Amino acid sequence: MANTIADQVLTTDENGIVQWEDANDLFDLTFDQLDNTLTISRSTTPGVSTISLEALVGSDDQQLTLENNILTLQDGGTPIDLSTYTNTGTDEQTIATNGTAGNITILNGNEITLNVDDADANASNELQNIEEVLSDGNDA
Repeated sequence: MANTIADQVLTTDENGIVQWEDANDLFDLTFDQLDNTLTISRSTTPGVSTISLEALVGSDDQQLTLENNILTLQDGGTPIDLSTYTNTGTDEQTIATNGTAGNITILNGNEITLNVDDADANASNELQNIEEVLSDGNDA
């Protein structure tokens, strides 16, 4: 890809699209993890600037403490009382039946009766004879 314009460099953006950029607008950034120093230099001009980030190390570390439903942030802030969100025991439920067909109750809740009755009260007509089904030409 040729370019006849002076001080242009070929770059790619974050999506991988290739484009020509003015070399005077480009900067090189490097970071040294050993001493937490950020170095900034122009791609086409000699000289660098360095910034020490050492003072920022650990500056945003926070310790959270939860004691007796009180949430506290190490470096200040208003403690938050979470006791209204605990609702201890409210999710414990006991499901029971009294032996009546379809009767279900929940402790401190509602009672419901499910319809489990056989409409014709004839239990034998619910049975299927596989030989009869197959002899009628049906698949099983």
